[in-house]
Amino acid sequence: QSCYDYSRHRGIISTKKPPSPPPKQFTSRQEEIINGLMLGDGCVHATGHNRRNLLEVGRSQKDIEYLNWQYEEFKGFYNSPPKSRKEFDKRTNKTYFSAYLLSKSGEIFDDVREKWYPEGKKNVPRDLKLTPLTIAIWFCDDGCLRYDKKGKYEKIAFATQGFDKQYVEFLAEQLSRRYNIKFRVHRNGSGFVIQMSRSTIVHRIVQDIQDHIPNCMYRKLYANGDKDRNPRASKDKIKNGSTGGEFFVSKPIVDEIVILNNSGKTAREIAAILDASGIKTIRSKSGKWDRRTISKIL
Repeated sequence: QSCYDYSRHRGIISTKKPPSPPPKQFTSRQEEIINGLMLGDGCVHATGHNRRNLLEVGRSQKDIEYLNWQYEEFKGFYNSPPKSRKEFDKRTNKTYFSAYLLSKSGEIFDDVREKWYPEGKKNVPRDLKLTPLTIAIWFCDDGCLRYDKKGKYEKIAFATQGFDKQYVEFLAEQLSRRYNIKFRVHRNGSGFVIQMSRSTIVHRIVQDIQDHIPNCMYRKLYANGDKDRNPRASKDKIKNGSTGGEFFVSKPIVDEIVILNNSGKTAREIAAILDASGIKTIRSKSGKWDRRTISKIL
């Protein structure tokens, strides 16, 4: 028996195939997503005996589908899908459930680490470009919207307390250039946040990013991340504007109508979009959307 066979049999030498390294470069789309994650919940740190860096993203358990979306977007960068974990907090005497996603470690994340943590603390690279996709992912992680009493967008804010003030001001400046209006930096506790309170600009931002937000995170387009707090998304039965018959409208369709209206679409435009996409009501006499029917929901 050879020395190699003896060592393998005893488990001294592993027979497992080592995991393949991650790809050596991102696509342009992946680069934009990475930038959004790094502005939000993404964290790059070293691990293992080789001290190579990896990307870690942690979320609430309810956002595991969002992590699955990221997993699909970065096939080849991960060994396994997102996982769940539970942690007991002695301070509150409660158990909390969360989900996380760990990438493979490799040279490409060494480069991300060097770019975003040049002195060991996360900063914002000066060559960062805020594309609609990057802003959308940043918004999914650390953005929020607020509505007024009529259900219209009133304010958008980005939680940037994790960055030093100079980087928050840099991000506000980049947003100001993109939307041609000054974004304000406000103190929040020991950190700073970015806010915009002009409803017309908030509408423009939503229009700019909504097509890039994963379906599983569309709830972020509702006030406080909770669509049930939107007073205009609570109706599920209306009168047909043309025939007077009853429409029984599913909640997702009502939600979509509200989102389209908040993005600036008129009732007539929304009706055309719904008919073109084949979305129908559960029951209707005319079987066709029209302006007056949409207005009933709004």
